[in-house]
Amino acid sequence: MIQDLASGLALDYTAAEPCILFINGEFWGFYMLREKAEDYYIQSHYGIDEKEVALIKNGSLDSGTEEDGEAFADLCRFAATADMTKEENYNKFCSLMDVQSFMDYMTVETYVNNNDWANGYMNNWIVWRSSTVNPELQKADGKWRFILYDLDISTGMYESAETSYSHNSLERMYTDSETSNFPDMLRNLCKNDTFRQAFYDNYIRIIDTNFSQKKVNATLDSYVKSYREATMDTLLRFDLRWAADGYDYKVSYIRSFFEKRPDYAKRYVAEFCGISSGNDSQQTAGTGKNIAPATTAWTYYGDAAFSANAVDNSFRASVPQSKQNAWDIQAQASNLTLEKGAEYRITFEASCTGNGKLDVGGNRFDGSDYPTCFWTGFTLSSEPKTYEYYFTMNNDTHSDWRICFNFGSGQGDFVIKNFTLSKFD
Repeated sequence: MIQDLASGLALDYTAAEPCILFINGEFWGFYMLREKAEDYYIQSHYGIDEKEVALIKNGSLDSGTEEDGEAFADLCRFAATADMTKEENYNKFCSLMDVQSFMDYMTVETYVNNNDWANGYMNNWIVWRSSTVNPELQKADGKWRFILYDLDISTGMYESAETSYSHNSLERMYTDSETSNFPDMLRNLCKNDTFRQAFYDNYIRIIDTNFSQKKVNATLDSYVKSYREATMDTLLRFDLRWAADGYDYKVSYIRSFFEKRPDYAKRYVAEFCGISSGNDSQQTAGTGKNIAPATTAWTYYGDAAFSANAVDNSFRASVPQSKQNAWDIQAQASNLTLEKGAEYRITFEASCTGNGKLDVGGNRFDGSDYPTCFWTGFTLSSEPKTYEYYFTMNNDTHSDWRICFNFGSGQGDFVIKNFTLSKFD
């Protein structure tokens, strides 16, 4: 459905054909026959000989030469590190990458909150180019382009914080890869005024057109009307009644995601690009009082030097070196009451002089396990910046939830100021 909604963008996507399968006359379920994203896909769509197609999937060369793979890795490193305020560097990037495809791809992935994508590492991505330039063939210009696929852990599915309508994927996406570091590429490219404004305008346009509520509802209704009966028959055929019973609820969950997502996403992209969206008051109105203790009342542990300052409600964590686990060095605000079904926002100001990997989450100890209500990651810079995160409480109400700041994956001097945890009225 998301690929259908994204049709018309500068992205390739794999078409699908629904079918009912019978084996020896026995009903065997409802399936989608889907195109395979490979070199022949490019040939069949654009007439480019499959022998002249370079295609990279999840960092591995699927077709093409080693030189193609090295060329793409070099482009990623260049785009993430070169001074993009210099027009010659930005123009070089534009000569090697289909910029519209890059912008559309980053927009769709972050808008639908695909949690199986830039979540600590890059996953489920494909890029391709024509190895030779042929002006007579569409897209045979040697530029890299993206193929959109595998979006099933998104749009609030599994009711996780990372896929919820309030999650800020633009701020939280990160990867440790040097050769497929699309988040770092995007951040660096946004230092170029032309690209930054174009990315913002493009993001808003896609929200208002491809993912407009009218279009989403029409597409979703069409899917349900066409495939609900076959889906239910399939689930019952394979004894998945629990899934069949939840079908209509999940449909409403997807609809709700796209109803609530635009306001959040428009604000997030405005913040990311440093552009006023005129949308700030809508998001801050309705938040209640801060329900978290001052940072001086937090507890700290691990191999780091902690110090708190009551004057500016801050604490410092000096981390000499990274640890095996992020939670090996931690600060906690404990004994918090979080209510099931309520919406919350956390905000804080933070900076780090070194490797600013920071994990923030909410959990509690129930005697045998640590249920988690949200978990997200940030990459801090040396300059202080305000961060925020929204989450819906899907766990049971308790008075012993805690917010954890985990520093074990980072290194350097972390400074956290003015942490707040607010509940929406």
